[in-house]
Amino acid sequence: MAMNSRSAVLPAKARVAPQIDADDTADHGGPEDPDVIGGLFYLEYRDSKGQESSRDIVLRRVIWRAEKLQVAAHCLLRDQYRCFIVSNFITFANGRTGEVIANPHQFLEGLASTGPDLSADLARRRDETGFAQPKELNVATMRKELRDLVRPAGILLMAMAKADERLTKEEVGVIADLVWQGARATHAIHQTEMLTAMVEELCALQPTPHLITRALNATLDRSAFPEDLPSWLSRMARADGAIVAEEHVAYRAILTTLRRLVDARAGRT
Repeated sequence: MAMNSRSAVLPAKARVAPQIDADDTADHGGPEDPDVIGGLFYLEYRDSKGQESSRDIVLRRVIWRAEKLQVAAHCLLRDQYRCFIVSNFITFANGRTGEVIANPHQFLEGLASTGPDLSADLARRRDETGFAQPKELNVATMRKELRDLVRPAGILLMAMAKADERLTKEEVGVIADLVWQGARATHAIHQTEMLTAMVEELCALQPTPHLITRALNATLDRSAFPEDLPSWLSRMARADGAIVAEEHVAYRAILTTLRRLVDARAGRT
């Protein structure tokens, strides 16, 4: 589904949202459908406090939570991921064609991963995984999730950056890009002070061989963040415009250790 920056046909009502969206929470998964997921939709919404807002959203997931059908979406008004309760929709329309969807609940419920009449076993599993009652995305939670995500790769990148015993502003920029990518994955993208502090924390690291091994194990345990780690290491080596012998040595040492860890894990299976 093609996406435009604004809804195509509906009247241009002011897209004004309350300062706090009472029903908005984090995205918690669900199935995907290429005809709907990723599509642009226009939404007029009334939250639990009766405040009305209108916005364009890029739909990402359809989920059941607390017996209510919800959509998780990228809100273009907020530039954040939000969840919206379908029963609170006032108007829901295709953002490309302007076609109003008369029954949003019927339109969306087939995409949800599970219905409200869960068996006891499925309900128990849902609760155990935190699906029914997701943890609050407060600043402390976001900081921990961000650190846990970016620190292993940050250790490896700093091992490359400090191989020649100096840290340039270009190399700090690579760390900043890593933190930015992690922030997008942990809903911390607007926490400017947190992100700045995280960059400073990573740049202060003094990677040792033991710390590098632990970092590589961590990237393997969490299916690797960021994707294509070798390309990030190469980028760090090239960041200041000159790849020196010490950086070649650090690069080979990291990849050799990574191959050894992968081989060791394969040998245990």
